[in-house]
Amino acid sequence: MRAAAAVARAVAIFGSIVPIGRWQAMSLERVGLCGHACRDKDVLLVVVVVVVVVVVVVVVVVVVVVVVLVVVVVVVVVVVVVVVVVVVVVVVLVVAAAVSYFLPG
Repeated sequence: MRAAAAVARAVAIFGSIVPIGRWQAMSLERVGLCGHACRDKDVLLVVVVVVVVVVVVVVVVVVVVVVVLVVVVVVVVVVVVVVVVVVVVVVVLVVAAAVSYFLPG
């Protein structure tokens, strides 16, 4: 019902593009799409508002997914770099230990 009230307020605020008939307004009121504002305003604006809301939601979801993917890639890169550094340090230590063991001394 909050969404329906928001749509009705948007219709009341923005004015009309294509006026609707009285029977259409009454039908919209019966199914709860909008209230008294429908009598003076239009269905097209309601559709535009709904489309804009859907587009905004889709864009937000896409941005969130991209941000999550970027974070995952950064974490994977950091883990790979840490593993490579640890392997290099271990190899250097093993080689140094082997060299010091076999050198006369």
